[in-house]
Amino acid sequence: MPCEIQRGMKYSEKNPYKLGTPVWNGGKRYVTLSFDKVFPDGIWFEITYEDDYGNRVYPGTFYLGPSRARQMPIVMEDWGECVQVFLK
Repeated sequence: MPCEIQRGMKYSEKNPYKLGTPVWNGGKRYVTLSFDKVFPDGIWFEITYEDDYGNRVYPGTFYLGPSRARQMPIVMEDWGECVQVFLK
């Protein structure tokens, strides 16, 4: 999958934005990323949540580009508008 990497990104593949535990909403897991982190350049992020044995549930880093983020649901959190990213 090609990435839309641009200059001046705050987070990179080697230095991603770190998220802890995803929201477990009745089996539909998701994370929310605020607009200012996603737009205009996209964001690299990783989920550091581990199971009971210390294994990462979502290993690796993920990239969310602005064009893909526009297709995601937009939700309002306490800190502002966010993009809701569902996990498998």
